[in-house]
Amino acid sequence: MVIRDAIYAGKLPGPRYLANCKEITHPQDAVGQNGLAAVADGPDEMRSVVNRHIDIGADTVKLTMSGEEICEPLSSEKCYYSDEETAACVEVAHGRGTRLCAHARYAAYFKSRIDCSNHDVPHRARDSVKMCVKHGVDIIFHASWTDEEGLDMLERNKTKHMVVPAINWLYATLYESESYGYKMSDEERDGYEREFTKAKEVLSEMHRRGITVLP
Repeated sequence: MVIRDAIYAGKLPGPRYLANCKEITHPQDAVGQNGLAAVADGPDEMRSVVNRHIDIGADTVKLTMSGEEICEPLSSEKCYYSDEETAACVEVAHGRGTRLCAHARYAAYFKSRIDCSNHDVPHRARDSVKMCVKHGVDIIFHASWTDEEGLDMLERNKTKHMVVPAINWLYATLYESESYGYKMSDEERDGYEREFTKAKEVLSEMHRRGITVLP
């Protein structure tokens, strides 16, 4: 927010710029819990954190709903938010005229991390992408594992949501991270390879259906 204000005041060169808040993460989800995230548990804490970020000038509020393979064992195919928590965030942010975005990779294509040989076992966990559509989260990051029902939901609501795949992250993590000194575990590599394959299929289908996909 400081950088945004400096750009707009002419103190720094820069583009049109919307400032995000810290990612809001659940205590069960350690993604970003190294000072980069604000941790909230339950609808009341979620409301409080959303309000605090809007008070200090955030243009958008970001929810970290799914895990991330590189933060094992926090699978990208798990969702850590509840319906009640997501609804509370949307209620507060939209009530104050602020957009929400979400790190949401999962939509019913979960593959068991205990038995990775069986890639057709459904996981009964919550579904972050569908939860975003159901409650009105405006911008959905990744959405790699979206199933047919999720695609149908997005298509029916395609004037309300944008999908930002950030597929460069999947590619670079798979093929370039080791040159920067990060040694991936077999489980991480398996997770990213499956997600990259599925993401290309899912995003092509989103584009075909006229769902807004932003690079």
